[in-house]
Amino acid sequence: MLRSVGGVRLSPEAWRYLAVLASISIVTMYVEMVVMPSLLTIERQYGVTESEVSWVLSAETLAGLAFAPILGKLADTYGRKRVLLITLMVYFIAVFLTSMAPTFPILVMLRAIQGIGLSINPIAVLFYSAFCGFWLLSFAFFYYYYFDLFPV
Repeated sequence: MLRSVGGVRLSPEAWRYLAVLASISIVTMYVEMVVMPSLLTIERQYGVTESEVSWVLSAETLAGLAFAPILGKLADTYGRKRVLLITLMVYFIAVFLTSMAPTFPILVMLRAIQGIGLSINPIAVLFYSAFCGFWLLSFAFFYYYYFDLFPV
């Protein structure tokens, strides 16, 4: 592993992992945030109330919180890369199917499955920390949570 004490020198493999894992984090954050402006349209399209449409966001958040420790244990048991790839496949299938949900309960169920995407980011950061060490891990957590709390 190429790394200097004063500057950032990483191996080409580490930079490739950084590009892929950063892209995953950006895509999942974008998919999760793009729903906010659509809530009024979803409410009208499915004929539900404001309190019912809030389940579009709540189901995803609750599922993400519930799956985080489960995916962490699976990543420790079966390997981070394998769990990350399987989780991404399930996530992208759910994203695709969510766009074609015929009824509101199916939409909420698919958004809950999409909640797995919220569990991807901690696994991705830990996966990358194996290449870069603690200093970049702490920066990645700061970056992720800063932009999660204060989106651009």
